[in-house]
Amino acid sequence: AGLHKFVIAAIRDCSFIKKIVFVSCDHTNGLLHNASVLCRATSHSSPGIPFKPVKVTAVDMFPHTDCVEVVMLFERDSSTGTVIEQIEKSEPTPDEQAAVESTKAEEVVPTDDQKEQNA
Repeated sequence: AGLHKFVIAAIRDCSFIKKIVFVSCDHTNGLLHNASVLCRATSHSSPGIPFKPVKVTAVDMFPHTDCVEVVMLFERDSSTGTVIEQIEKSEPTPDEQAAVESTKAEEVVPTDDQKEQNA
């Protein structure tokens, strides 16, 4: 059946979790669904930095049967993040930098009348 949706949400939302080793015997329902939610892009319904699959191995725990355990390693996808994190990491283009420079407030020097009023 896989992990409950609240568990997946808590894992995604906990930035301290960098890696997950997911062991599943139900790879058609549990693993596929949970993997898709873990790897989904950040959104309102999927908070936190997504994971990406790194390695997967099938383990034949029960020879001569159709049952196979799947062990999958997920790591945080450092190439993505929240939109805010992506903006903070990005450098402004020359045009954006010029626009910022042109809109900076000029130094305002108070007139003698303003100085007298403030005194």
